[in-house]
Amino acid sequence: MKQISPNELEDYINRKGDIERLSFVEQIKYFCYFYTKINSKESFYPKEIESLFKEASLKVPSNINAFLNVLQKRNIVIKFDGEYRLHRSVIKELDLEFAEAELEKQEPKNPIYNVFEILEIHPKIREVSEERFYKKDYSVAIEKSFKRIIKLVQERSGKTIDGTPLMETVFSQKNPILKFNELKSPSDINEQKGMMDLYRGSVECIRNVRFHEEIEEDEEIMTLHLLIFASFLAKKLDETMKNDTKNTD
Repeated sequence: MKQISPNELEDYINRKGDIERLSFVEQIKYFCYFYTKINSKESFYPKEIESLFKEASLKVPSNINAFLNVLQKRNIVIKFDGEYRLHRSVIKELDLEFAEAELEKQEPKNPIYNVFEILEIHPKIREVSEERFYKKDYSVAIEKSFKRIIKLVQERSGKTIDGTPLMETVFSQKNPILKFNELKSPSDINEQKGMMDLYRGSVECIRNVRFHEEIEEDEEIMTLHLLIFASFLAKKLDETMKNDTKNTD
């Protein structure tokens, strides 16, 4: 464990947060831990723990030794030759507590970021939108995501045309390059047309500059909805089949 300088006592206390509301026994336990970490020293005397209370501007227990004896009975500290030492198991437990507190401190406060992490956004969409989303550059995140959809359709279909003509040609309900089913029933054909309309709409509406420039800095929910939609289109594209019976006339 790397050595921690004395001026980091305040940081430890702030990370604990509720130390002022703890009993003297619990406070002393944490100050024993603080002392161990601050000084990289396993053993300590009661007076050294008492000095930490004073440095932290907290009320000093009237009898430190008595409270340390309580901790000893609870197998939290060991006493030898007038000195005390925390049990190694207690140190490990508190190490974990403070490591978790540090992680929580570093995590984004807005819960929408945690949602974004677990949504399984398609990797091709995530790689162009995630960084922009975290920077709250929502318009660019949306623009890049739907431009990526166009590029993915071009790559999978082999077509270089763009925009609405691309989507209508590739996903045509009558003679598509890529199909979402076997196109054997009216229901299949309706599905093909519906999917073509979704891809075409993503070009005509969402990719439209005026639309994504209207996304405000605080509209992360709307942005997330659109990124999920782009992810859906990318995933459905992965499931398409080449239409081997396409009429080339």
